[in-house]
Amino acid sequence: MLEAVIVVVWTVPLVLVGMGLVGYIRGRRLRVAYAREMIIQITTVGNQQTVNAIIDAIRRYELDFPHRIWVVAEPSSPSGYEGADRIIVVPADFSCRASYKCRALEYVRRLRATEGLDDRDLKILFLDDDSLPTKGYVEKAFHADYDICQGIISPRHGYGRFLSHMDDLRTLNCLVFCSVFQGFGHPIQVHGEGLCVRASAEQIVTWDHPVV
Repeated sequence: MLEAVIVVVWTVPLVLVGMGLVGYIRGRRLRVAYAREMIIQITTVGNQQTVNAIIDAIRRYELDFPHRIWVVAEPSSPSGYEGADRIIVVPADFSCRASYKCRALEYVRRLRATEGLDDRDLKILFLDDDSLPTKGYVEKAFHADYDICQGIISPRHGYGRFLSHMDDLRTLNCLVFCSVFQGFGHPIQVHGEGLCVRASAEQIVTWDHPVV
């Protein structure tokens, strides 16, 4: 019995490595389809300095397809964002079933619907105010023939403290679980950094759910 337990324990990492390789290989395959434009949307609670750095970095990418950068902010921090094409301040009295940033996402979704920005040829790339996708990922997300897609989170380059190594687990989860299960059409978890959706898919799913 003890020998069987030891074998299982030593086998688990090999299974995870195998799943990671499958996810990596599948992640490199890309179906391409037409997209008209991308809205790169940064949702923030007032981190103007990091938001401005993200905007500046994206501008320096010199993306060769139509795109706009939107900043979605709360009433407590409505200004101080430089280089954005549009700044949307979520009204304090807006309410839905979602909370915090998901509440802000739902407000902007409804706003897009009223403005006719809800078709399948418009891509929405959601960014947090502390994450920056690579140029290659933004381009892949724009051209990819998927209603919903996301990339693999990279670990931090600079570790501030010992617990910063926990970020490595997010990369491991992306490789092993996200890439494999999403690649086969059965997602079990998603993350907010770099989530890219067709505007039509966002309108169907919405953010109006009891989520944070």
